[in-house]
Amino acid sequence: MRDLAEQLKSDGVGHPPGLGEILPLRPLLMRRKHLTTHLGVGRKLIRLLVANAQRYVAGDPGRLRAILGQDLAPAGQSPLHDAWHTGTWHANVASHHGTWRFTSFERGMISPDIEGLTTLGLAYERSAVSRVLRRDKASLERANSRAVWARSTLQAARRAVPEVGPLRVGLLVAAAPSLEEQEEVEEEAAALRRLGVEAARLTVDEADVRSGRISDGFGTFDVMVYDRVAEGIADAPVPRTVRELQAAVSGTVFLRSHGTPIYSHDVLLAWLYEARDGYGPRYSRLIHDHVPPTFVVEDRPVRFEGTRTSLLNHLETRRDRYVLKGAGLHDGVTLVGRSVDEQQWREALEHAVGGHLAVVAQELVEADDVSVPVWSNGEVRSDGSFRAPTTALYCGGDYAGAHVRLSSSGVAAAPDRTDLRSVLLTLDP
Repeated sequence: MRDLAEQLKSDGVGHPPGLGEILPLRPLLMRRKHLTTHLGVGRKLIRLLVANAQRYVAGDPGRLRAILGQDLAPAGQSPLHDAWHTGTWHANVASHHGTWRFTSFERGMISPDIEGLTTLGLAYERSAVSRVLRRDKASLERANSRAVWARSTLQAARRAVPEVGPLRVGLLVAAAPSLEEQEEVEEEAAALRRLGVEAARLTVDEADVRSGRISDGFGTFDVMVYDRVAEGIADAPVPRTVRELQAAVSGTVFLRSHGTPIYSHDVLLAWLYEARDGYGPRYSRLIHDHVPPTFVVEDRPVRFEGTRTSLLNHLETRRDRYVLKGAGLHDGVTLVGRSVDEQQWREALEHAVGGHLAVVAQELVEADDVSVPVWSNGEVRSDGSFRAPTTALYCGGDYAGAHVRLSSSGVAAAPDRTDLRSVLLTLDP
């Protein structure tokens, strides 16, 4: 445990812990078969989520944006235009009695998440804990997150320019990237090179235009990946400098390797939950078993546990079983029913019904308890008991690792600033 703490706080893989900071001293371990089974469920739900949203708005992205209360996307940027597996998906999960319950999905940028997974995964992999497990013949593995990201990026680039032979891919960064960001982008470029792609980092002020293509002085680029200059926010607009470059070229394709972000994913999940009976017994059961009851808050009747009932009455009388989520809430924060009084809950429901932005009610899911020893103020505490909501990442449909949030509250839908971060490693005896 002390060895792992040194790994986590060393210059190579982390930072020195500050006063009062707590570090988890082991990853979450899961049987590989158990993980693979639930990752398969997540893939099916993502596919259903996208297909159901397309059906709900008859394939019209403008209608989708209008329903969700968002600005219309520019041409070619429809969140439903790409195949379901395109880009990077976050699947937020609470394991309840060993069964994964998917509380939300999102597609967007995750470069910082990939870096965090790599850093934590390496620290745990090199620790004495892992060495002891391997000595006892355990097979311990983490997902190679950056390699999966590179495969997903190459997949997106090939779709964008299918007729080109050997690709040259540029990774566009801000005019003055930090040393840390430079190192991260160089590692991303190296991962692409290992797949046979010529890749290079390029800042926006270094980009030159030659014969309608972006150039760096060593050659021109077929594809320019610009995730890192979208201000690090999944729904950020394309920066002005990128728009100017796009307007000046015709032979270089600009893309976000993580796919066009899909917003208001809680709303899409609510649509899927309420449409579950229309997908036949197999998928209906899948949704019932792995998605908690999720509804768009409106003054309307819904079917719950076989009975038709008023949604607002249902939510008012079961306040301690629900959370409210969505941009339509006051301050946009998640509201946990059991943490507020009846008056606050009733006012939140009234605000949700009368507002212009959607609010989603979801049945509260408490993740299973895990015991994780922690390092605190230079000492090992072996009595750490937490809930462990997890975020599994998919790049291009492939598993790219999982973050674990060690939480004292146990509410999967409501992160707390005191939560600790860990990663998921698979284990076979």
